[in-house]
Amino acid sequence: MNHSQFGHYGGQSGDDPGTISTAEAHERFVSAVVEWLCAEGEAVGCARQAGGQLVAKA
Repeated sequence: MNHSQFGHYGGQSGDDPGTISTAEAHERFVSAVVEWLCAEGEAVGCARQAGGQLVAKA
């Protein structure tokens, strides 16, 4: 993931090309943020799905 993919606003001077698609970059970023925010588990409104993935409760 590069800076442009993170902000989703097109190429920026000094950015190297991303080595993954923007869609994949966003999926990985969202997954990492959910893991971080849900580190406290159910105390912050998260649940663990089958397979161990943490997700925000709807």
